[in-house]
Amino acid sequence: MVRGGVIFWTCYGLLRIGRLKIFGKKSAMDYVIIIVMGSVLAKVVIGDAGYVPATAACLMMVGFNRLVSMLCATSTRIDRMIEGAPTLLVKDGQVYWQRLKASSISYQDLLQSLRLEMHTEDFSGIAEALLESSGRISFVAKEKIAQ
Repeated sequence: MVRGGVIFWTCYGLLRIGRLKIFGKKSAMDYVIIIVMGSVLAKVVIGDAGYVPATAACLMMVGFNRLVSMLCATSTRIDRMIEGAPTLLVKDGQVYWQRLKASSISYQDLLQSLRLEMHTEDFSGIAEALLESSGRISFVAKEKIAQ
């Protein structure tokens, strides 16, 4: 019980130091670090790992994540290399089939996202649909661009 409490507060502190987002929009790296930290710190709770080495390993991951985030914020080139760039899937109602295939997205997945985000199944009112680096599909309505 004591180990669990100590690890809870340690993990909370590490998340605050790393500015990792538990709720809301997370990057792929946030997911990776949160999962790995959970795994490493769980070993401390059950007694399979020492507190100091496990905490140091987690602190190192958090530090690397902060460093990469700062580099991405200062360089568009590094940001595109690390985070990736959006992929244009639809332009002015025209679906780019090869890009859908290359992104492993089915037409039904695209339609589902269109229904959920824009409440329509008609691409004629869509200026652009982009596969974001987060894996989410975003849509821009034609009237939004005209304004």
